[in-house]
Formats: sequence, structure tokens, C-alpha cells
Amino acid sequence: MTGSGTRSPAAFTALLLAAAVAGCTPSGAAGPQTTAPDAPRPLPDDVRAAYDDFWATWIAANEDSDPRLPALTEHVADPLLSTLRANLELARAEDQVSRGTVGHRIEGMESDGADRRIVDCVAIGQWLLHSRSTGAPIPGQLAGDRAQLTEIVFRPYDGRWKATSMYILADEC
Repeated sequence: MTGSGTRSPAAFTALLLAAAVAGCTPSGAAGPQTTAPDAPRPLPDDVRAAYDDFWATWIAANEDSDPRLPALTEHVADPLLSTLRANLELARAEDQVSRGTVGHRIEGMESDGADRRIVDCVAIGQWLLHSRSTGAPIPGQLAGDRAQLTEIVFRPYDGRWKATSMYILADEC
């Protein structure tokens, strides 16, 4: 934060993904695990669909900084839901939205009991901050080939997979 209490655009862009992390871990550390996970493997169709739906919903919520987007509760559960909503409320209060594209290079999935841990190289360099009121890009952002190695945990709820936690495993991938 700067002395005026506002975030620099580059810091806030990182906040949109990194600070949305419930139960965040230091860079390079994995999230908590209760049992030894299986080796990474491809995502089953139902988990892949839930993962794609999560990202589509998260991107849609960021396009207007809408913490009450109904689809959030369809694809995200606490503790991550509360964290993402708080992040969206902060962005809205600061007149900011995120627009653009997010790329994915899924590295695989690990099973951890009922949980599915998806490891993905998430490209965020084209997902940039804009003024919510004017639509203009906020100057001073780092764009380009920025990506973070991320783990998102999914858990079954009433027959559907929901994202429950997100961890930044490395600042680059």
C-alpha cells in the first residue's frame, strides 16, 4: 500500500489472484494435506468441468467486481467463497474491475481423500485492472507472460464439485 491507503495497480492485480487465496501459503509451499496424495494425473471430465466453471464464474464476477454474483455459490464454497467475495468488495470500493483473459496449463490433479487438488500454471498477464466507472485500463500494470503455479482444491458438495481453497505454489511457472 502506498501512503495514501491505495494499492498500486500492479500490487492490486496480484491481489486479485494471490490475495484471493484462502489459507494462503508462502511461495513454494504446498497447501495442507491430511494424507499422502496420489501422483498428479489428468482431470476426470466432471472435475475438469467444475474447474472450467469455477474460472468462468470468477472471471465474470471480476468483470463488474460483483461479490453477490449468484453463480459464485454454485461453484465456490467456504472458506474460499468468503475470501473471494471480500476481494470483490474491495475492488468495487476502489472502483476497479479485472478484464481480459486468463490462460491455463493444467499440470495435473492429486486426490487427497475426497478432495481433488488441481495444479495449474495460471497465466494472468492479460487479465488486467480497469476503472469500473470509466472502463479505462489502469496505468502502470505489468502485462505479458506473467503466470503463477496455483493449486485449487475442489470438494464434493451435494453431488457437485466446488472450489474450497486456492494456494499460490510459485510466483512463476
